[in-house]
Amino acid sequence: MSFIRRLYRDETGATSLEYALILALAAVISIPSFEALGSNVSLVMNKVAYAECQASDVLCIMTEPN
Repeated sequence: MSFIRRLYRDETGATSLEYALILALAAVISIPSFEALGSNVSLVMNKVAYAECQASDVLCIMTEPN
C-alpha cells in the first residue's frame, strides 16, 4: 500500500507529460484545419492559373475550376 501512495505523490515527469498532452491536443486541432486550408489554397491557385491562361495568347487546355 505504501508503494501506491508513494507512486501517487511522485510528481517527477509530470511537466513533460503535460507538455506532451498539450502538443498532442495542438496536433489534433491543427491537422484538420491545415487540410481544409490546403484545399482552399489549391482552388484559388487553380482559378488564378485559369485566369492567366485565358488572358494570354497561348492555347489553353484547362477547364474552369469550380
